[in-house]
Amino acid sequence: MTQALFASWAEVEEKRVPGRYELLRGRVVRSPVLGYPDTWVAQRLARLIGNFVTGRRLGESFDGRARYELPSGDTVSPDYSYVSQLRYRSAPRPAPGKGMSMVPELVVEILSVESAGRDRGEKKDIYEQNGVQELWLIHPHAREMTVHHLSGKTYDPGLRLRESQSYSSHLLQDLEFTVGFLLP
Repeated sequence: MTQALFASWAEVEEKRVPGRYELLRGRVVRSPVLGYPDTWVAQRLARLIGNFVTGRRLGESFDGRARYELPSGDTVSPDYSYVSQLRYRSAPRPAPGKGMSMVPELVVEILSVESAGRDRGEKKDIYEQNGVQELWLIHPHAREMTVHHLSGKTYDPGLRLRESQSYSSHLLQDLEFTVGFLLP
């Protein structure tokens, strides 16, 4: 399925069967609507990243309703994301209700029973292939976060952080927080 065909299909299907739909390697994948604790973590991400990015006028941040049409042909809706001012302004202006043709610099995925394997595997590979610079995988039940940084064209093995540990973003300089801030 192409991105254009997927966009038209998803516009109708999301009204019929609620959920988030993505196009991964040509397959349509449905994720359920976020529940607790994912919504709690997403709200904390909005507070942490959204306020940081807005206050410094660094770019735009988006929740899981954002849809990115990536150069690889995949269409993804990460749980949270950030796009720099430069990248956002240089991308084609998205049509209302349509996906954005750009690659976010930061992607955050909140791992759940349904999504953990896909987020750690297929989606991580898609983000790497498309040049997402920093990937956070937050696992609320394990009370940890794994961070991957793009080095050249591949992700590093990842830095695993427990809830009591602090993290300083490589991408969003001066953004420092304790992982537990993001967890209920």
